[in-house]
Amino acid sequence: MESSPETMPIQNKISRPIQNRISRQTGDWVSSGSNKLGSGTSLGGFCGRLLALSLVWLCSIETAEAHSCAALFASQENHPELRVQPSTLDYYNDNAATYNETRAHVSSDFAKQRDAFVALLPKGARILEIGAGHGRDALHFQNLGFDVVATEPSVGLSKIAAEKIGRPVLNVRAQDIGFESEFDAVWAAASLIHIPPSELPAVFARLKAAVKPGGLIHASFLKGVGVDDVPEQIPDGRYFNRASEKLLREVVKSVGGLTVVEDLTRGQDNDYFTALAPTTTFGFFNLYLRLD
Repeated sequence: MESSPETMPIQNKISRPIQNRISRQTGDWVSSGSNKLGSGTSLGGFCGRLLALSLVWLCSIETAEAHSCAALFASQENHPELRVQPSTLDYYNDNAATYNETRAHVSSDFAKQRDAFVALLPKGARILEIGAGHGRDALHFQNLGFDVVATEPSVGLSKIAAEKIGRPVLNVRAQDIGFESEFDAVWAAASLIHIPPSELPAVFARLKAAVKPGGLIHASFLKGVGVDDVPEQIPDGRYFNRASEKLLREVVKSVGGLTVVEDLTRGQDNDYFTALAPTTTFGFFNLYLRLD
């Protein structure tokens, strides 16, 4: 009898390029302090190890069935053009410790953004964080009693974040998440700024798929630096999409099924980098969305 999506082997639900990537980078997918998978672990062993380590918090059901474990990975082909720019990841890997130290501060404006976000969530809500960095926001939400699943594409930062929050961090890109209606909200603070504009619709479609009906999505983008909608790679190697508010609204419209929360969607004139800000108008455009 032909396997249904619910019963087919987990290997059949993950695209071949992603399976190959797991084989090459086993141990980098999940950073969890000392609980790191060996380099020779198979995909089946990987899921088994998740069970042994009691990582069922990563799945949205009570038992860690194979199809829930598969939700950790994207089901679509891992096209090379969807990768985060290698030089960008190199920067964050090479500067993870410094980044952890210099980005620990939270300004009153940024704190207000986090407060506005959590005020819209039910008690004990399940939050998916995209680009957790060194774990600052994940720890904050966790301390407030929320169930946080943190993702971070930089291996160096994900290891620091895992140590900080005391639980595993998925070392995975926004382009590769494959969750389905598992979260009450998504928090993506200045983490989608490195994704090429042409790929943003696919990423927002994945964020949309990850939240439950009525779920909340927060995504912030840089403003006041560079030229709107003209991507650039700065001297330290990092790529920035420079996505404008106009472009982002067009992206949301193209995805469909998402409503902009207008009273919260706005730009900040200042930010938490203070004196490090490259321009006097540098800040964030904060986009809040609701799944219809």
